[in-house]
Amino acid sequence: MLSIMFTGYLGSDAVIKLVNGKNVLNFSVAHTEKWWNAQNTLVEKTTWIECAWWKDETKVAQHLKRGAKVFVSGKPEARAYIEKVKGAAMGVMTCRVNMLEIIAFVKDSQESQAQSSSGQTQQPSSNPHVDPSDITEPVDDLPF
Repeated sequence: MLSIMFTGYLGSDAVIKLVNGKNVLNFSVAHTEKWWNAQNTLVEKTTWIECAWWKDETKVAQHLKRGAKVFVSGKPEARAYIEKVKGAAMGVMTCRVNMLEIIAFVKDSQESQAQSSSGQTQQPSSNPHVDPSDITEPVDDLPF
């Protein structure tokens, strides 16, 4: 069996759909690789992966908001589709999710507005909300 594992950030909020009587959780993940090329310039390449989780775990959808960092493992599937331009076809990377782990949550904007207007400071908790813009991924010069 083929399998794929990756980490990345959600591009939009997860969506629950009903397909043939089963719930499916759909979301897309952006995985960015960074490296230094021969000209000593930082290069970034982002790959978008569409994910479908066919498990009836729809209650987790409330935590899968745009910007959340996740670890996903599953089975890779490629879809091809034809554009209206004659002869054009494009493959889309998809993943049939077996396991999902939320690495960093996104702070709810209503929650942060309520705290700032009431003057409360955020206390650390066992379930921290992390702004993905505060997370920096290490860049190394290894080509693999």
